[in-house]
Amino acid sequence: MKEKIFIGGVLIFAGLLFLLSNLELISLDKFWPIFVLAPGALFSLMFYKERKNISYLMPATICTVYGLLFFYCEFSDWDSLSYLWPIFIMAPGIGFLLMYFLGGYQKGFLITGSILSFISLVFLGLMDTSTYFWPVFLIGLGIYFLLLKK
Repeated sequence: MKEKIFIGGVLIFAGLLFLLSNLELISLDKFWPIFVLAPGALFSLMFYKERKNISYLMPATICTVYGLLFFYCEFSDWDSLSYLWPIFIMAPGIGFLLMYFLGGYQKGFLITGSILSFISLVFLGLMDTSTYFWPVFLIGLGIYFLLLKK
């Protein structure tokens, strides 16, 4: 019963927003990413309600990360996607890592999430115009291997 009331309320709210926008009483030009971000918040709430069901974590993460990225681009410059595109790879990686840490430590989630996150970080580093990323990354990787035990 609560779900019907919630879904009905969300649909009425969305309809009112679109109606007010069509009547030119409000402008949704810069705020359309809320429709990507809101399902992410909804999936997060559903996960916390049903703690055992980790299947909500992936869409929650993807919608939230993409919604935040779209908000950033909307309020800065869409040309920034030319170097922020690896975030599209990172979002599922973060989702898999959350599924690992919050859902029972299944090794496949950790491996997949780590690979996707690492690939996206490498591409973000390649796209970075800063000259500091790669030297710091190599120093950190060297320290990791020095401290690595057999």
